[in-house]
Amino acid sequence: MQAIILCGGLATRLGNTTKTVPKILLEIDGKTVLEWQIQLLKEANVEEVILASGHLHDVLYDSVGVCYGGVSIRYAKEEKRLGTGGAIRNAVTYIKKSPFFVLNGDVLLSNFSLCEMLARFHQGMVGLLLSVRVDDIRPYGEIVSDNDERVTAFREKQSVCREGYINSGVYLFDERGSSYDRVVAQVNRAKDGLDVNRAMRE
Repeated sequence: MQAIILCGGLATRLGNTTKTVPKILLEIDGKTVLEWQIQLLKEANVEEVILASGHLHDVLYDSVGVCYGGVSIRYAKEEKRLGTGGAIRNAVTYIKKSPFFVLNGDVLLSNFSLCEMLARFHQGMVGLLLSVRVDDIRPYGEIVSDNDERVTAFREKQSVCREGYINSGVYLFDERGSSYDRVVAQVNRAKDGLDVNRAMRE
């Protein structure tokens, strides 16, 4: 299997920390974020990771090389800022197998296996999005789904403290689908009332 990790952003919210070190190479509990992500992906039999790079690409390449954590590494470098959907479109040229994972470059998961997403994926699906239940949705924005677990809307940050589901930044897509990049871009912009099923068909 293959996976794309989106790691080309500026990470401005971290201040000076990420001016010289890509966020994906920051250490958490003795491992880089990338090492934690590769460990997660390897459990789902991912053998090749495409790093959708941009900011500090040369630093990333010099630190990671073409093999890291036991998987092959390729790079889809942005020559200019492409946004989330554009970064996926740029990287997907290296995807040869379906389905494939897409991870935001700051995703850290515990007590979860990506194999669970693979088990739910079936022929004809454009993709799956991993949502996470939280006690307070106010800092995030909310994912709304129907009784068939189809996403029907992405709501902006809410003013009322209540539990709900949010986007984890982990996706599983069928490479043969044609609009995954637009879906992810719209997901990350969290437009209120987005009909994902329609976006996937367009």
